[in-house]
Amino acid sequence: AEAFVAENAFVATWGNVTFLGISEMDLRKRPRNSYQAVIVTDAVGNLTFAIFNYEKIEWAASTEYGGDPKTGLSTTGAAKVNSRSL
Repeated sequence: AEAFVAENAFVATWGNVTFLGISEMDLRKRPRNSYQAVIVTDAVGNLTFAIFNYEKIEWAASTEYGGDPKTGLSTTGAAKVNSRSL
């Protein structure tokens, strides 16, 4: 087995993201998600890994995909829309 030594990294963080189509409720009460994507590679680029960190998940679907406009929770199984094979 080849040893992996991370030489390069790219980190993107999305903090306190609200969902598309949210209703006009008090800003402090809106559901928020915080997550991060990390891509690491070795010195020559032979091995690359993606890491996804989910710190806080309070909503699952925008209203465009059937999410509740106040909570962002799926009312029609909308959270499964993006998990299907393409």
